[in-house]
Amino acid sequence: MAQFMKELAKHKGKFKIVKSWSSIGCRYSSNLRAGCNPGSACPITKVYASRCGKPVGCRRYLEAAKKMGISQWTADTIARAADAPETSYDLEIRKQMLEVLNLKEIA
Repeated sequence: MAQFMKELAKHKGKFKIVKSWSSIGCRYSSNLRAGCNPGSACPITKVYASRCGKPVGCRRYLEAAKKMGISQWTADTIARAADAPETSYDLEIRKQMLEVLNLKEIA
């Protein structure tokens, strides 16, 4: 996780928090994205694209994580933390990501 956070920090200024409606949870979520819409690159796919030079869609984060040697459990934790934290650990990872990207949570 430390190596991932170090690589993510290289993208300071490229990420935004994008509000979107989640039909699954029937609530708004604050997605951490490198772009202006919920379908833009997520933290995993952005790091993968910069490392490998090949952009992939946000929904392919597990494939990108596997190619970078990140376990599925860790990739799912990062994805939940970026979109809809469910546990205190997810919230801690989200705080770390926001800190390395110099972002503040939106209300």
